[in-house]
Amino acid sequence: MKRNTVLCLAVFALLLIAGCSGAPSGEQLPSEFFVWMDGYVFESVDQPCTLLLTYYSRSDQGSLFASGSVSEITPVGVEDLCVTTGEIKPFESDYSDVYQCWEVPVTLCFHRAGTYELEYLDFYFGDEVPRRLSIGTWRFEICAPGELAQPLVYNDYVATNRPDIYRFGSATLSPDIKIERIYCGEDRFFTLNEDTRESDRITLENIAAPVFFVKPKITAERDGRSLTLQGSECFCGGLDVDEEDILRSRQHAQEMQSNVA
Repeated sequence: MKRNTVLCLAVFALLLIAGCSGAPSGEQLPSEFFVWMDGYVFESVDQPCTLLLTYYSRSDQGSLFASGSVSEITPVGVEDLCVTTGEIKPFESDYSDVYQCWEVPVTLCFHRAGTYELEYLDFYFGDEVPRRLSIGTWRFEICAPGELAQPLVYNDYVATNRPDIYRFGSATLSPDIKIERIYCGEDRFFTLNEDTRESDRITLENIAAPVFFVKPKITAERDGRSLTLQGSECFCGGLDVDEEDILRSRQHAQEMQSNVA
């Protein structure tokens, strides 16, 4: 994993620590759940993409991830996709008497080009009975091998304070590359200001989750030749996860689990 990607994931984990401050509310809601994060990811066939998911569990009721022994993960409803996990780690916060917080890195690798939607993963904890967990609504646009040009375009904005606000800027972008469009969804795109090579504050429509993850597709031109590039991650809303967002995550987990009950 590239150093900048590791930095993005680490920063997001730190940002979410503040969210552990939420007091328990709604005793009928799930006692453990993933933070509600939806996302759009542009990637190439057979290239791994790691999502850092954050799992909360009531400190007084234990956690599925307490042992850290996930033996297998399988996607639900998506073929041609391999899912693995790395080290699952707890992290401390000032409110660990209320919630245990777990970093759950999930790496996905698609083996065929196309557009995919993923909402659930089946986790196996050393036995043959999976636990089906909602991870949010994720859309993946996977391009064919050889279509994606290098290198990765690093976004100077790792996170924003609202899930419906996205920004992009790259101080390392080569001056001979002219960006035409930046996609933060299949039909959502914008352009950069030519004088600053940065975007304005982009308002994303129809964003429901407290956090929206964007790893964008970028179309560009260099020396009269069209290029397709990939931008690094931005966690929209990651700067301001609060008590209300934690409650909404619990409510969303309950709704999604009821769909598979």
